[in-house]
Amino acid sequence: MKPPEDRWPWLRGGLLGLVPFLLPFVWVVEINSCSDAPRRTELTGVDVVLRFDAEALAVVLPVLAVAIATPFLAARLAGPGPRLLVQAVGLLASAAALWGASFALFFGLFSQRSLRPAGFASLLCFVGLVVDGVLRFALGGRAWLQARRASKDS
Repeated sequence: MKPPEDRWPWLRGGLLGLVPFLLPFVWVVEINSCSDAPRRTELTGVDVVLRFDAEALAVVLPVLAVAIATPFLAARLAGPGPRLLVQAVGLLASAAALWGASFALFFGLFSQRSLRPAGFASLLCFVGLVVDGVLRFALGGRAWLQARRASKDS
């Protein structure tokens, strides 16, 4: 039987797989107050993604790849210690992805942004990554502690 932290390794990939379906919808309404008359712009998910430059994408894409790959890698490793380490890396990558998504959705120079339902749903997908990472890390930590106690008892 698989350890609980190794079950459903496709969950993070599934959550991130929902985000491309939300790209055509309006994610954010941006109100630019630089000029005399405030300008209101509706940004779709495609617009938000296209605002990333090449340097940002060079960071974002590997972080997302690590967040998706770590549950699969941890399931293939033997021993609770290496699994816990991989789960910690996956949790950090998931947290970085959530931070980047929230930064992209809420931050604008000289403007205010407010989320729309599709943007909120995409942000919830990234929150799901972190929740999955925390649960996997906690279950991996419990397995590591049990293995450590068992080795001390014998």
